[in-house]
Amino acid sequence: NYRMYLNAVLVFSLVVVIVALVLMAFNFSLKKEVRKRVKEIERIRNYQNRLLNSGYGGILALDAAGEIKFANQYAEQCFSLEEGSLAGKAYDETDFPKLLGRRDVLFPEAKIKEINDRHIEYTFRSFPAEDGAHETIIHFRDISLEYGLRQELARKDKMESLGKLLASVAHELRTPLTSIKAFVEMLPQKYDNPSFREKISQLVPQEVGRLDAIVNDLLAYSNPRPRIAEPVRLKPFIDKLLAYFEHLIKQEKIAISLDIQDDVVIFSDANHLQQILINVLMNAIQALAGGENPQLSIFTQSGDETGSLSIRDNGPGMKRETVEKAFEPFYSLRPGGTGLGLFISHELASSNKITMEILSEPGAGTEIRLSFSRA
Repeated sequence: NYRMYLNAVLVFSLVVVIVALVLMAFNFSLKKEVRKRVKEIERIRNYQNRLLNSGYGGILALDAAGEIKFANQYAEQCFSLEEGSLAGKAYDETDFPKLLGRRDVLFPEAKIKEINDRHIEYTFRSFPAEDGAHETIIHFRDISLEYGLRQELARKDKMESLGKLLASVAHELRTPLTSIKAFVEMLPQKYDNPSFREKISQLVPQEVGRLDAIVNDLLAYSNPRPRIAEPVRLKPFIDKLLAYFEHLIKQEKIAISLDIQDDVVIFSDANHLQQILINVLMNAIQALAGGENPQLSIFTQSGDETGSLSIRDNGPGMKRETVEKAFEPFYSLRPGGTGLGLFISHELASSNKITMEILSEPGAGTEIRLSFSRA
């Protein structure tokens, strides 16, 4: 019995030793794996810090209570702060609320603010944290150099556009003035000629009218009335406009097709919209003049958030190069046209956030589509 007891103790001790050795090996392996994981986490954290600090923008991470959990070097250096002086501070206790704004007012789209003679572009974005609360990421960068270049490019673009416009104006004004000048110079010699007097009595008022049209269009472009957005019901608005063209429509025997729902309402400046549509309708009627079976269709189409108004004619249509130049100032294929109607209409449409496009092919008519946000 004593021997059996001793053997049992030896076996138990051996088992304990083996289990202990296994546990020690497992513990050693676990510690090794933990050290490996810790090093990997530190490596990733250092990499993330280097990545966040190597950018050309400042980053502030705030928790739900407004404490700054992370601030990269750019965020501290941008405003001459000591490195590491922001982390752990409450956002409201720093100068950032005065510089960029309150943390509870989000700006997901970039805004630009002038701070200490510098232009700072910044965004405030919110995202859900693990506990369900919302944290805030603030990103900002100094774009003073970029801003200055933007302003300089904008100024150069304006000057270039102004130069082109002035050259076009000079050319357009010179043509009728040359005709008037030629007839006036011939007046002393041919005054007694009835045929000449008839021609000059027709041409001079015609050319003066052309000059007047150019000046009026230029005034409308250079000094537009400030935009006043208001709800506009399209159906009665179009009906009223068509009344202006009733005589021309009957004269050219144009068949009108009108398909506009009574409840279609858009937000736009009514006067601007009227000027846009008058120019578009006039162009469509002139394109149909003298054609066979002239037809003019006016209709709307609706999407989820947007709608469109189309004016389509079955006239001769336009080539691609004509469509591409149609919105340029002083471009016109119609004799006597100033080439400013569609240009001004396009500018007014843009100022009212209306997209204006031309769909046309030779022999297939023309459609001018105005796309707008629904009221």
